[in-house]
Amino acid sequence: MKVVLCFALVFLVAVYAENCKQAGDCSVTQCSQGSLTCIDHRCTCATNTGNACTIRDDCHQHCQKHGGRAHCVDGSCTCQH
Repeated sequence: MKVVLCFALVFLVAVYAENCKQAGDCSVTQCSQGSLTCIDHRCTCATNTGNACTIRDDCHQHCQKHGGRAHCVDGSCTCQH
């Protein structure tokens, strides 16, 4: 039982510690909702809100997580999961 718990803990640390420069760098993180993206050098899942942007201030949508505000990723406002 301790071995299973240890492997599960190592896997969770690996997923949360996965760093990136672009979404193509993400190999461990998988999304059940949204699409895989790289935000602040972290692999994460995000949903496109359908609004275009150039900077974060262009995004006025409310998101459930990440402080309630959308990010501007690749020219689209997105909400992290």
